[in-house]
Amino acid sequence: MQGWLFSAMALLAAPAWAAHAYAQFGDIKYPPGFTHFDYVNPAAPKGGEIRMVPPTRPTNFDKFNPFTLKGTAPYGLGG
Repeated sequence: MQGWLFSAMALLAAPAWAAHAYAQFGDIKYPPGFTHFDYVNPAAPKGGEIRMVPPTRPTNFDKFNPFTLKGTAPYGLGG
């Protein structure tokens, strides 16, 4: 039964085609192989540093409602 079902699905499957982009509305904006988005400056200065929050500060949360019983509310959101 599984072999017959797999064969039927393989024979009746719609052909797929590949494209470099997908546009939900209108035409595709960028051609294949574009170098950067319009809003990006490729000559922007590089460098700097990133400072991460110290591990002693609780920064993990999975809800914004402090009154629910499950989950962890954001730090400083009282309730």
